[in-house]
Amino acid sequence: MQPERDFRIPILYKVVSIESPKPPNPPEKAGSLLLTVIIAWFLRQILVLD
Repeated sequence: MQPERDFRIPILYKVVSIESPKPPNPPEKAGSLLLTVIIAWFLRQILVLD
């Protein structure tokens, strides 16, 4: 386990939160969280390949 990877996910979540600080409704908030998870997973795949 590399700690660096674990730190990038919360940072990414903060970036997404800053871009959409006040979601109009809960479904969009859930969608943003899902998008964050997908992006984090995608970045993880890239980091594993490097």
